[in-house]
Amino acid sequence: MLSDQQIERYSRQIILPQLGGRGQEALLAASIAIVGNAAISTAAAMYLAGAGVGRLALSPPAPLSVIDGLNPDCRTAALPTLLTRAVADEVAGCDVVLVCGPPSATWQTLHAACVAQHTPLLWGATAGSRGLVAVFAGHCPASACAACVRVQAAQLLSGADACDGLADATAAFIGTLLATEGLKMLIGLDAAPPASLLTYDAGAGAIDDAAFSRDPRCPTCGASDA
Repeated sequence: MLSDQQIERYSRQIILPQLGGRGQEALLAASIAIVGNAAISTAAAMYLAGAGVGRLALSPPAPLSVIDGLNPDCRTAALPTLLTRAVADEVAGCDVVLVCGPPSATWQTLHAACVAQHTPLLWGATAGSRGLVAVFAGHCPASACAACVRVQAAQLLSGADACDGLADATAAFIGTLLATEGLKMLIGLDAAPPASLLTYDAGAGAIDDAAFSRDPRCPTCGASDA
């Protein structure tokens, strides 16, 4: 049950019919892990903490002291710099996992753990003034995984100017979108399709979305089809 202080703190959210008191309680009981690019992950963490997500597990580059000061209801924990498979399995036990930045060895390890545990995973990445947010709903194991669209995503980000003056703002915007999709997953609000991809071009001021299909040859989620 929400305390009087929490009712006051989240009053602007609680009055929303899509959330209400039960939705706020769900957020306070939830846990989200955020791994990767500091610019994207910090923006996501700040909005998630402000919304009242109860626990955030964060990559070491994230400014924990700043995030801790945003909301006394949000508990933060720093993840190890080296994300072993054992740690990845533990992280995948969170309600939702956010992965920020281009694919890497850490990205692959965590992604495989989320696929194995059917944990919802959101992926955000940027290149200059271009960015993407991909939604992978872990409760739907027949849907595509991040590895299925790795090449497609790389093509969407290719050709962007890494020195573009809009790069920092683009990263912050992608982090905000990740936080928004994560909150929607936690409260079941207008959930995105099991596999969907949103792209953002800051220079053109354009946002597009698309769905994608599972690759039966995918080495991560397609093995069971062999």
